[in-house]
Amino acid sequence: MKDHERLFAERLRDKIVSLPFDLKVAFAIMADEDQSNEVRLLGAGTVIYVLGPNDIIPDHIMPVGYADDAIILWAMIEEIRRKYPDTAAKFSERFEGVFESAEETVSLFGEYLGDLYGWLAGKLPDLSKIVYKGKVAQNYIDDMEAGEFLYNEAREFTTEFDLDEDYLNNHLRGRLVLDALTKRQNEENLRAK
Repeated sequence: MKDHERLFAERLRDKIVSLPFDLKVAFAIMADEDQSNEVRLLGAGTVIYVLGPNDIIPDHIMPVGYADDAIILWAMIEEIRRKYPDTAAKFSERFEGVFESAEETVSLFGEYLGDLYGWLAGKLPDLSKIVYKGKVAQNYIDDMEAGEFLYNEAREFTTEFDLDEDYLNNHLRGRLVLDALTKRQNEENLRAK
């Protein structure tokens, strides 16, 4: 188990550090008018989830605050790779190596997190319903002005993102993420009763 935890933590650290770059994949999918509305909503919902303050693990809770963002983003990339291979192929040219590494990345996440990964990935269809700055994903797709606003929000996020590899190497452990996600899942289950 320790080896799984180490591999999970290493990959997750990499994906958190690359979150600003990887978020561009979701935004590009959202903005591509050649994609189906379903695919664009998946991209837009993911952008909103990552930018929004009300995600499963709030971003200010360090060092795990961006763990769920990275996991959700990579679940979306894997979903696109599996269900929409033409979209994945198109964006593979622009974002080299991203779609090619998605299956391995989410497999590693799933091996360590177990059912928690399925619980997180199961949220993908509902991401488009999240309200961000008074709008849902469809609004950001349909309204050019709103889309530009979201683009500027994403650009600000990528510019101001300041988590670095050294901090995460020293502080982020797989067990911390597992515990935080388990706590959130338990809270959600209690609310559902």
